[in-house]
Amino acid sequence: MNSTKVSLILIISTLFLVNIYLLFVIKSEREVNYIDLQQAQTQQNSLDHEVSFQSKFIKNLYESSLTAKMKDEIRDRYSEFYDQIKLGEKIIIYFNDRVCGSCLLKAFQDLDLVSEKIGKNNILAVTNMRTKNGQVMKSGDYDFQHYYVETFGLSVENYNQPIIFILDEALNMRALYVTELFPDYRFNYFSKTLPNSFEKNN
Repeated sequence: MNSTKVSLILIISTLFLVNIYLLFVIKSEREVNYIDLQQAQTQQNSLDHEVSFQSKFIKNLYESSLTAKMKDEIRDRYSEFYDQIKLGEKIIIYFNDRVCGSCLLKAFQDLDLVSEKIGKNNILAVTNMRTKNGQVMKSGDYDFQHYYVETFGLSVENYNQPIIFILDEALNMRALYVTELFPDYRFNYFSKTLPNSFEKNN
């Protein structure tokens, strides 16, 4: 009888300890899962914020415009370039004397493909670089017309990247894109956004 009681007490004690252990394990797993969930939510919030910031920044770039003063300056100082714009809107690639060379080459390659849809005469290369004898410096082997403009007065010129946009007869700008800032958007911009935006207005 005593032996039976002892065995029963041992079994009850063991079950009690097992239950306590299981409760501890379940509680720990819940805490870990809660922490993992918090971390995942924090990471998602951070990613959403970054995507939102990029989208707003790209949207602001896309909708950039020239100031009235800059438009007047183009009409007065850069008549050769303006004469081309007056013939009809053009796709412009602008690069300054500090431009990233490999970035410019890639941009010309992309525009060369775009030109197959809309024609090379509708794409103008514009730069602030001149040769020693004062001629506009041409870049690369791509057969685009080159024109001299010191600046378009855009803050993104400070990134020293090729800047691409559409300019119409009234010097209204649209579809601006800086090639290397957001490379994930590059394919869609050159294959869809740029040619489609140009073609629907011509």
